[in-house]
Amino acid sequence: DKRKDYLPNKLVESGFILKELLIYETRPNSLFPNELDKLLNYEKKIDWVVFFSPSGVDISLELLKNKLFEENDIKIASIGKTTSNHLEKIKKINVNITSPKPDAESLAKSIHGYNQ
Repeated sequence: DKRKDYLPNKLVESGFILKELLIYETRPNSLFPNELDKLLNYEKKIDWVVFFSPSGVDISLELLKNKLFEENDIKIASIGKTTSNHLEKIKKINVNITSPKPDAESLAKSIHGYNQ
């Protein structure tokens, strides 16, 4: 239910007939607030929060700001440019790391490099 128009537009412009099917839906996990509370009661210090999508930002940011960001020196990482742009331009949140590739290895290297 979340996507950019670039690829569908290019396909149609190239003469393809496109029929879109919704195969998954982005929605909040009802357990997230309770799981966050458990984590905050268990963890002594959280250094990083990683966002993986603009919709994930929209779903979780307010809760994270209220429970986590105000009391801690949290660094923010993003899996890619689209998510970083959403955080910085729409939500006005500074992003410390934007992973150059949307994969775990690239993200981990970026965070490791930042911490040195």
